[in-house]
Amino acid sequence: EDCSLECPGGSVSPCSGHGECFSNGTCGCFSSAATGYWGGIACSSCADEWFGATCTGQCGSVDGEQCNGHGTCTSTLECICDRHASTGYWNGELCDRCVDGYFGEQCDSECPGGYCSVCNGHGNCSDNTNGTGLCTCNVNTTGDGQFWGGDDCGDCIEDYWSTNCDQLCLGYDSDEGVCAGHGTCSEGTKGDGECTCDDHFLKDSSRLCTICESGFYGSTCALCGITTGIPLACSAHGTCDDGFDGTGECSCELGYSGTYCEVRCPIGDGKTCGSG
Repeated sequence: EDCSLECPGGSVSPCSGHGECFSNGTCGCFSSAATGYWGGIACSSCADEWFGATCTGQCGSVDGEQCNGHGTCTSTLECICDRHASTGYWNGELCDRCVDGYFGEQCDSECPGGYCSVCNGHGNCSDNTNGTGLCTCNVNTTGDGQFWGGDDCGDCIEDYWSTNCDQLCLGYDSDEGVCAGHGTCSEGTKGDGECTCDDHFLKDSSRLCTICESGFYGSTCALCGITTGIPLACSAHGTCDDGFDGTGECSCELGYSGTYCEVRCPIGDGKTCGSG
C-alpha cells in the first residue's frame, strides 16, 4: 500500500474530520443525519441543500424546494429571498410571497406607481402571486374627503380637483350639473375647478355657463334668426330676440317682413308698405 499520498486536510485533519481518507488520497465525505452531510474535496463544506454548523439543517420548503426555490438558505437556516428583475422580488420566511408592490406568478411585475409609491400612495394594489396588479383607489375611504382615480390613483375622479382631490367642480350640486351642463371643468390634481364654456356660451356671475353670446338664443345657444342662403341674423334687416331666455324670433326693421326679415316690402308712390 502506498502511504505517500496525503488526503486533503493533511495528517492533522484528514478530510477535515468529516470524511474517510482513501488510499488513493481522496476523501469520501460523510453523509448521514448522525455525521452531517458534507461535501467538497476536503469535506470542509456542506453538501448541496444542507446547511448549518454541522451540515444537518435545512431551511423550510414549499413543494419540496427549500426557500420555495426563490431564495438562499443561510448557515443559520434562514432564507434570504431573491430580489432581482431576473429572479423576481420575493418575501416571507419561506420566500413564498411577493415583496409588497409586486405581483405575478414570478413576482416580477411592479404595481402602478412603482414599488416606492404603490398606487401613488392613494390606493391599494392587488399584489402577490395571485394578484392582478390593479389599483383600488381611495374614494373618501377614511372620510378625508379625497376622491382619487385613474389606473395608478394618481389623479382625481371625474368632477373633482385640487392636489388632494377634495374640491368639487362648479355646479356639481346643481340640477343642471357641472358648469350648468354647458362647459368643461378644469378637474384633476392640476385643475383649478373653473369652467371652460361650450361654444357660444358665456359665464354668469357664479362662473357657470348660463349666458348665450350675442346673436345666439335658447338653452342650447342656437344661432339666432338664420335662414337657408342668408348667413346673417334676421337677414341683417332686423333684431333677433337672443340670449339664454330668448325666443330666436326676429323683429324686422321698416320695409322688411317674414320670419327672418327676408322679404322686402313693395314700394308704391314712394312709400313702403306699412309706413302709413
